[in-house]
Amino acid sequence: APHHHMAAVCLAHAGFRVRCLLSGRPEHADPTGFDTPLGRVEAEFVGTLDWQQGTARKLLWHLRYCLELLRRRLKARPGTVFYVQGHVACPAAWVALAGVPRARRVYQTQDYLEPGSHPVWAFFERRVARAAGQVLCNEGNRARFMASNYRLRTTPATVPTALPGAWVESVAPLGRGELEARLGLAPDPERVLILHQGPLVHPGRCAREILAALALLPERYTLTLTGNSGNHWTREARAMVEAAGLGARVHFLGVLPYQDLLAQTAAFDLGLLLYPNDGIGNFYQAPGRLTEYVGCGLPVVTSNFPGLELLTLKHGLGRNCDPADPADIARAISALGERPARERAGERERLRGVFQRELRYEIAAPQVERIVEAAAAGA
Repeated sequence: APHHHMAAVCLAHAGFRVRCLLSGRPEHADPTGFDTPLGRVEAEFVGTLDWQQGTARKLLWHLRYCLELLRRRLKARPGTVFYVQGHVACPAAWVALAGVPRARRVYQTQDYLEPGSHPVWAFFERRVARAAGQVLCNEGNRARFMASNYRLRTTPATVPTALPGAWVESVAPLGRGELEARLGLAPDPERVLILHQGPLVHPGRCAREILAALALLPERYTLTLTGNSGNHWTREARAMVEAAGLGARVHFLGVLPYQDLLAQTAAFDLGLLLYPNDGIGNFYQAPGRLTEYVGCGLPVVTSNFPGLELLTLKHGLGRNCDPADPADIARAISALGERPARERAGERERLRGVFQRELRYEIAAPQVERIVEAAAAGA
């Protein structure tokens, strides 16, 4: 997903000279940059950071990243802004950017860490955030907690995680029949196709509750999971599905190219955005998947936590439920799935319109541009 690079993509699209320094596999792409529906972004890939690697390889990556960032800093032109995105980049940034004027540093997070849950990451993130002239967070309540927890001078600006409108418009939706064929299903207009983007068994998901809810629904309700790569999370999910007797109703898609993921998303009937109430991060969710679903015309079943509930009710995006209660999850899914086909078709167009008017990234992009312009001016 491109959400962690969206500021770079949109700044480059707006005419800023941007260069990304990031983890990646240059052998799988052009090592000088990457192309997006909004244009090309110059980039340099510093090896691969994979969470399944051993500790030594992870530490080596951080060292390489730090040295490359330091090299870039020493070669930087006057007025260069160092825009640090995410806690993964913080260890290198803390070291390599020491002494850079505060005004020329920006820090953005879309995954503010629950206080006390990840002390090592928080150690570095706190220091990078405190040294930045401007901090950005993707949700207002998270931003307020972050300011208090890290003792920031000001509350971070809020820039929701979202897709640009033009990015969604570039998607060629997959037909329902083609999607059913990919899932190995015979065409059935009565079938309700539920999508859960990302692995079901993953920290911060509601796997057991979702499967229990599916068992309460008629057999024509099916669940599809994406992002399954054969790791331990996928193996555990398959075991859970079989143990629940739902093997014929749960389908696993692999890790898909992003545009292909969006094309397939558009062919489903509804999407799930359910998170456990296990801390600030999940309680005040602002997920990029919300705009992926809604931009593709899918209504959503979301946790009844403040941020998601407010957006869902305000814009009529779907249904809220208690993510810890399978019966309530099933109720919310059924409320969307039992609507007549004609009503669902009209809802798709309405939701796409809501996305373009209210939720697309361009709404917040001018704020990001102003922050970077001020940083470049040393303000």
